Amino acid sequence: MTYSFSEHPAGVAGAALLLLRVAAALCIACVCYLAIQGAHSRWVVVALALFIALLLLGLGTRVVALACAAITGGVGLTQHDWSSAIIAIHALNMIAICLLGAGAYSIDARLFGRRVLHFDS
Repeated sequence: MTYSFSEHPAGVAGAALLLLRVAAALCIACVCYLAIQGAHSRWVVVALALFIALLLLGLGTRVVALACAAITGGVGLTQHDWSSAIIAIHALNMIAICLLGAGAYSIDARLFGRRVLHFDS
């Protein structure tokens, strides 16, 4: 039996990762809105705006998604209503992006190439 693992999946899996990155960027935009209304620093908002652009482009996706998960978790802990649970769920989505990578439709795939590993058993 042959197993094939792609570092940057294409096709339906790549499109799903693209949609997941877009959803994460929209979630970060909502966190920006909450950060602006709260007592958070303007630097947090600037960092989040940069993270939105990087997620949409797929550049440095794993690091950016991990940073976004940490920031959304921090902003979620400062909320005292239903939005904290929603933000926590989106932080889990960002951890999933961190684990899966950007997919073939990203700058990461263009920079680092697509490598397919075949394991024969």
